[in-house]
Amino acid sequence: VVQSIDPSKVKGKHDRAHFQLVVAEAHYYNRITPDSQTTAQPMFDYYFTSDCHQERARAMYQYAIVMQKSGKNAEAMFALLEAEKSLSHFDNHRLAGLVHRTKGDIYGTECLFQNALEEYKIAEEEFVKAKLDHHTIHSMYCIGLTLGNLRAFDAAIEYLSKAESKSLELDYFGNIYVIQIELCYNYIQNYNFDKCEEVFSRIDLSDNLGYSNCDYY
Repeated sequence: VVQSIDPSKVKGKHDRAHFQLVVAEAHYYNRITPDSQTTAQPMFDYYFTSDCHQERARAMYQYAIVMQKSGKNAEAMFALLEAEKSLSHFDNHRLAGLVHRTKGDIYGTECLFQNALEEYKIAEEEFVKAKLDHHTIHSMYCIGLTLGNLRAFDAAIEYLSKAESKSLELDYFGNIYVIQIELCYNYIQNYNFDKCEEVFSRIDLSDNLGYSNCDYY
């Protein structure tokens, strides 16, 4: 639908920026990275000084995603911090969760695991408020993964076990494989090979190896 619109017919600075925001979000939900120069950058330039905070927060997040995928983590983090400022003016728990989870992802990439842990915990809280179980489970997985990176293996196992139980309870099998594999690794780090074997047996029983079998083998 968006692609059927002629951009040259969208008049006015706000309407053009809003159109670019909708284009960026349409790309995002279809797992496509929009072009930085024609969509993301003009959108950012307009909304950076805007006081329309609901649109501004969305625009800053979309720009951050483009920058992150381009490997420009500093620019992405700057945009996320700006999104956070706008989110302080209104309630959008889903978007707040996405902003904090993406901050966690960037901190994790930079090996700032304590910072990542703090952001993932905020993301989990926001997704719980938004009643988004899938996002909540994924945040729990991210917390468990980060605790493992911090070598807090007992805490990692506790979080990952909760994420596994909640996934099974709600029939969310999309993330179950990566959660179970990460549980196996943390049990190995704790030299608890019996528990590792139990989880591995559940992977076999579920017959759900996910997109990559390398960890399993």
